[in-house]
Amino acid sequence: MEPLLKVLRESVQVSTLRTATLTLSKLCGGRPQPLFELVSPAVPVVAELIRTPEQDAEVLIDACWALSHVTDGRADKGIEAVVGSGVCGRLVELMGHDSRMTQIPAVRTVGNVVAGNDVQTQAMIDFGAIPALQALLSSPVVGIRRQACWTISNIMAGSREQRQAVIDGDVVPQVITIATTDTPGVKREAVWAVINGVLGESQQQVEYLVAGGCVGPLCDLLVDGTEGAMLKDALHAVLKMLRVGHQVEVRDGLPHNPYRNLIQQADGVASLSQLTHHADENIRNLSVAAMEAMMVEDESDAGSEGTDTTKTSDGEDGNE
Repeated sequence: MEPLLKVLRESVQVSTLRTATLTLSKLCGGRPQPLFELVSPAVPVVAELIRTPEQDAEVLIDACWALSHVTDGRADKGIEAVVGSGVCGRLVELMGHDSRMTQIPAVRTVGNVVAGNDVQTQAMIDFGAIPALQALLSSPVVGIRRQACWTISNIMAGSREQRQAVIDGDVVPQVITIATTDTPGVKREAVWAVINGVLGESQQQVEYLVAGGCVGPLCDLLVDGTEGAMLKDALHAVLKMLRVGHQVEVRDGLPHNPYRNLIQQADGVASLSQLTHHADENIRNLSVAAMEAMMVEDESDAGSEGTDTTKTSDGEDGNE
């Protein structure tokens, strides 16, 4: 590793830098994943390459991929090393780069970082990650939209303040539209963002999401073909909405739970009824609890107490 890093530090030949950066990226992205201790010396060197003004395009792309590999699933070490290298602001900038080939590893690395703890997530937010991600939601490239939604879903799995930053950034309406209309892989990540938002602790934020149209995409998940982890969290989200809806009913003096009505309008009752016969016992129990909660107007705690929001380090696999 040290001879390679020496080349990256000292070489002025673009062709040599290209070869060395590509080699480093391949080393960092090896399978099985190399021990962090072996690749950690590369982080400050790669960060410097990325921060260098007018950097060669190929060097920049492979340097971003190297950091993506270093941060993949390494919240305790790799992510902290990248945040500590001072490159976060530049990575956020590169999400808006003219080249899609640069945007992809940049957003992937940012997504890995916000899959870490709240402090690491906040570092990216402070450098403007949310408006940069919002711009990527309109990308013509399916993979970029998917990565952007995955990254937003991880921010929504953070603190209440971080979810509010997404809301204040006016990102949620676009995410809900994507959750309804985009390709299946992109919709999946967008719905995870919605689920994580609903499962947060803030009633006000749940009310905002429901007003924005999140009930339909959530009810669309209530089918036997939805993967188990997502289906369970969708059911928890439905239960959470029903509890918040009861609180809205009492607060506003309404004759019925308004969120129950929205779930009915989205064909949620029929879907829940079918899921009461699901092969998975947990899913059956959650579905029964939701059905019971749909029929209860005088109790605010019907059904499940919900679940924690979930971050993931892998945009391919979602928030499981």
